[in-house]
Amino acid sequence: MIFEVFHLLACAAVLTGAFYVPLNKRNANSLSEIPIYYKNVCKVEANKKGGDDVPEILKQANKCNGGGALVFDTEDYLIKSPLNLTGFENLDIYIAGNISLYDDPDYWQDKLLLIEYQNSSTAITIGGTNVNLYGLPGHVIDGKGQNWWNKFNNKKNQNFYRPILLVFDGLVNGVVDGLNLLNSPNWFNLIANSSGVAYTNTNIDVYTVNDNDFYNTDGWDSYRTSNLIVENATINNGDDCFSFKPNSTNIILNNLYCNGSHGISVGSIGQYYGVTDIVENVIVNNVTMSNADYGARLKTWAGRPANSSKTDAGGGLGYVRNVYFSDFTVENVGQSIYVTQCYSAGSLATCYEYPSSLVMSNVFFTNFNGTTSGKYDEAGTMVCSSPSVCYDFFTKHIDVVNKKNASDTFFICSNLGDSELSVSCVNSTSQGGLNNGL
Repeated sequence: MIFEVFHLLACAAVLTGAFYVPLNKRNANSLSEIPIYYKNVCKVEANKKGGDDVPEILKQANKCNGGGALVFDTEDYLIKSPLNLTGFENLDIYIAGNISLYDDPDYWQDKLLLIEYQNSSTAITIGGTNVNLYGLPGHVIDGKGQNWWNKFNNKKNQNFYRPILLVFDGLVNGVVDGLNLLNSPNWFNLIANSSGVAYTNTNIDVYTVNDNDFYNTDGWDSYRTSNLIVENATINNGDDCFSFKPNSTNIILNNLYCNGSHGISVGSIGQYYGVTDIVENVIVNNVTMSNADYGARLKTWAGRPANSSKTDAGGGLGYVRNVYFSDFTVENVGQSIYVTQCYSAGSLATCYEYPSSLVMSNVFFTNFNGTTSGKYDEAGTMVCSSPSVCYDFFTKHIDVVNKKNASDTFFICSNLGDSELSVSCVNSTSQGGLNNGL
């Protein structure tokens, strides 16, 4: 009974009048339809000599700002300088051709647009009020990531910028629909400082032609963003399918197929000492997670040790609450559910001695089915730093089998406060829950 009550409260917290995303749909579904709906149509003429198309894009965007349509025809476009499409209003962008990022990492180092969070960068940023981005059949936005991954050399060279493919910064009441995204050098999407955004019908893919892996290719990250829906997406990538970064509230994810990822993750948060991070009112529904490290995951940093003066090694403030994961199918996944308040703590003893200052509560997992890979003895982990900051966790209808030992499928559970768990729990003092590498 308690589970049902909290479930309803969590859903109601998200699905109230305060939660809003735009309902406007695209006007045109093909290039030929665009003139029917728009008096002002601005077509971007591609540079036939293979030069930078950004000056022409900006020229045409300014012409069509205030109710027009910016159109990328069935041509090849090159991004060779920063494309800043923020501050526009009532602009619809249609992409029918191929947009590619110039693929020389050294060339970009002093040209990228810098993002305040986690030393990030991008070459393309989009924002404004009622700015909408629509992909037409056959288009691709290609990050040309291979040269960036080669330079990164499987984490051996990390001292350079790798751009996020698309950054939506300050987008208010916008729709992003029908995009095909390929080979981002870093995260595919960051949605930051935005509200009222619907991101739908997306295909994300990544592949490498050698042994250099495509690290950090998150599908989406949200930061300082509220009232967001992401639904109907196929994601093949090499990191989080979606990651809720600090101050992500009122967000729904629905109908996602994720392959090869680290899972759908809340966090990590609480990394920066004394800084308040919030993730609240989140629903994640109808997800298939295949060949992944985790299914649903929450990760927060522990408290900062007393003898440490670091400002980026834990001790953050805030809370995670009203988070609801439902209807997950896991296929060959390391662990179906993974919760830790000991992220990068070094040892559980240190985590327990310096517990997190960030509270996790009202977290729900329901209707999980499928198989874990057998990489771990446990099918899931829920490790908290202290019961006083980690409570009201609920699991129901968890029908997950561990390939390693189908007859003895269990979870590691430690330091949870008052909760209702339907899974078989083992209290372990092993290093489960540290998650130092992912």
